[in-house]
Amino acid sequence: MEKLKPFLRIIAFAVVLVLVVHVLTYLARPDFPDVKDIAGFYGEQENALDLVYIGGSAAFVYYAPLTAWEEFGLASYVYGANTIQPELYVTLIREMLKTQRPKLILLDARAFQYRDVENEDAQPPAEVPYRNTLNGMPLSWNKIQFIHQYVGTQIPGPRLSFYLDLIKFHQNIPDFCPDNLQMLTGSYFHPYSGFHFVEKWAPTPRYEVSTTEQKPLSPDTREILTELLDYLDSTGIDCVFVVSPYAEKNSHKMTYNYVAEQVAARGYPFLDCNEKVDEMGLDFSEDFYNEGHVTVFGAEKYTRFLAAYLMDRYALPDRRGDPDYAFLDDRLPGWHQAMEQTKAAILRLKEEATAYAE
Repeated sequence: MEKLKPFLRIIAFAVVLVLVVHVLTYLARPDFPDVKDIAGFYGEQENALDLVYIGGSAAFVYYAPLTAWEEFGLASYVYGANTIQPELYVTLIREMLKTQRPKLILLDARAFQYRDVENEDAQPPAEVPYRNTLNGMPLSWNKIQFIHQYVGTQIPGPRLSFYLDLIKFHQNIPDFCPDNLQMLTGSYFHPYSGFHFVEKWAPTPRYEVSTTEQKPLSPDTREILTELLDYLDSTGIDCVFVVSPYAEKNSHKMTYNYVAEQVAARGYPFLDCNEKVDEMGLDFSEDFYNEGHVTVFGAEKYTRFLAAYLMDRYALPDRRGDPDYAFLDDRLPGWHQAMEQTKAAILRLKEEATAYAE
């Protein structure tokens, strides 16, 4: 036994070191909305979500889960991060399936269009879109697989700093976000179910779009789409590829025409909501804050249209009145307060713009 003591001490030291590093890693993670969107998903009640919308800002400033809950009884979450890249979709769906089995997945199809635009000069993609997503995920085999496949090959940066974000963010420890303690235990929940409030507004042009031409994806992006479709087939879950409304141009539409044909050939619907703008009642002079994003006024219109559209076609249940879903009612007071505050800020911006013009 005496001979084993040195080895036991080494093992105990290693265990303590791993635990300390693990805790410090969470404390060092920055207080970014993207991190909270991803981390908040782990705080949701298991198997309580009927719809999960995966995407970037084209999803989380558009689709308002708590509006969908209050008006339709739809239990949903926006799961994603800024400038999300489509190669992250399989990883996110795998994470989702650890705790949820939704009846329907929505995938933000705009990510396929802007991935090729951002990388059209054949430059390696920046690491930020990937850190935005991965920083909110606990270390797991799923996360390790993604890092091993992409970091150091297609994504710049040392792999170790992706496995262990303490290396990247150690200077943040003195200013750690209190929510990180809940993220450490997996108990953090996002108060708005993944939605982002943005206090901005600007009149935005609406372009005439009319083309049936197709612009194929780049070989890399096409391969990512094929791998995603193969994986979706293995899950057996219904999935819809969605383009949220924005200042779409013919060149964008050509890419979507191509993606729509590819996913339709595999049995998945493709919904370009730019074709439904008038049906939603969206006003480009009132409901956007730039060419790519809606205000909360626009988000309400988009959410009402989309929730009604999907509930009608996919028999998604209305969970209102079910005591197992009372946790969503508990989020409504904070939701209403944030919504009223954001609307008031936007109305002030409009008043200031009118006064300035006069």
